[in-house]
Amino acid sequence: MKRILTRLIAAPSASIGYDSGDGSSNKMWVFRRHGYTERENPQHLVTVMQGGMPLIPFHKYAALVPTMFEMLTLIDKSVTAAKGKPGCVAIDVEYGIEALNTLLEGANVYIMYYPPPSAEEIAYSNMTNPHLSPAERLLNPTDAPCCAVCHSETSEGGSVLMKCSRCKNQYYCSKEHQKLHWKKHKHFCMPA
Repeated sequence: MKRILTRLIAAPSASIGYDSGDGSSNKMWVFRRHGYTERENPQHLVTVMQGGMPLIPFHKYAALVPTMFEMLTLIDKSVTAAKGKPGCVAIDVEYGIEALNTLLEGANVYIMYYPPPSAEEIAYSNMTNPHLSPAERLLNPTDAPCCAVCHSETSEGGSVLMKCSRCKNQYYCSKEHQKLHWKKHKHFCMPA
């Protein structure tokens, strides 16, 4: 790990000399897993995006949720591919943010949380996607419901997920997650 951190501290900024073509320089990378359940992402794939384009496509983690070392190694691999480091890396794994920021402080790389898309965002994306047929636009992107916050397919006790009593479209593993998500969900929640 020490070797990786030394390389990251010494690496030049990727925002120097990189132009995404729309006049904005690359200052942020996004690490996005290809799914948040074993059913959605059985190969544990992630893609690193740079300026809206894949920098490292289809990288494979050992498990669905990567370890801190795996994320740090992927940042290092991305720096090598881009011939420099970004100012910010957005990841969809919330638990590692604080520790990664502490580790990368000397490298001047900031790590931020980039949450997975909510069911509402996926549904809206499907409804406005001109490449989908009307029937495909109504399909749920996942086979099984999952918690809108943590993407668990079961409740805390291992039983069936709770459903929003108002719209019947959003699922939660606990009352706490339902309360956490309400600020976002209330804008889409329509009585069933």
